[in-house]
Amino acid sequence: MNINGVAIGGGSSPIKLTSQTLTSASWSLVSGYYTYTFSNVNITVNTRVDFTPSTASYLEVTTCGMQTQVTVAAGSCIFYSLFPPQTNITGEITIFPTV
Repeated sequence: MNINGVAIGGGSSPIKLTSQTLTSASWSLVSGYYTYTFSNVNITVNTRVDFTPSTASYLEVTTCGMQTQVTVAAGSCIFYSLFPPQTNITGEITIFPTV
């Protein structure tokens, strides 16, 4: 963490992956939810992964009921949706490393 340009504490900075596309054809129905598996080497079992939709995809995220909670495992995470997205969803994926 930096305060007024002075580094304090430990930990890693969040990793921001901009302009990511979750393709509509890649969602699968599993146990009542549509799921999308996203893989990245920086994801570990203790990281938190957030998805922020672009302005163009915000309505699609709302309509399909995409959940903010994801399941993480080593090397990947799973996004959940109540309904299958009708179009590709774009946005920023942020990986918060373990401190």
